[in-house]
Amino acid sequence: MQKFLKRPRAKFQGFAPHVVYPKESRNDLMKSLVVQCETSAIPVETTLPADFNTFPLIVDALFGFSFKPPTREPFTQIIKTVRASGIHVFSIDIPSGWDVEKGAGEAEDVIVPHAVISLTLPKLCMRDWTGPHFLGGRFVPRQLVEEHKLQMPVYPGSEQIVKLEEISTL
Repeated sequence: MQKFLKRPRAKFQGFAPHVVYPKESRNDLMKSLVVQCETSAIPVETTLPADFNTFPLIVDALFGFSFKPPTREPFTQIIKTVRASGIHVFSIDIPSGWDVEKGAGEAEDVIVPHAVISLTLPKLCMRDWTGPHFLGGRFVPRQLVEEHKLQMPVYPGSEQIVKLEEISTL
């Protein structure tokens, strides 16, 4: 991982993000995202920061939708620490540790988020989710919507995110 000159931490939308990237990926896209963070003065670390409890929010994006339980180290310990922290967690697409179809189940090594933003469409695992739920991305092709009789939400104006009141498309 290439290191760049030390700069002040970047601020985005009033936040000073800090990325925890516990296991380096062989994926070129992921490698490029790490470089983008580093060149933008966003810290990228392999472990949780020592001052972890000073963060106002955790954005959960440890795994992709192809994740298959069970969770393994170092992720198991990260998830346990996040759960014990009491810090609000906002999960992207699927909360970490959840099965994409079955959900969280009774596992203790899963994230229990305060809110979720599904990308493109809610996944099956979100069918029983009752917390705040948002949908991001209004780019589902019309043919796919018609073919599967999807009930897409109405996005106000040019918004890219909409809050879902209930999920009736699953």
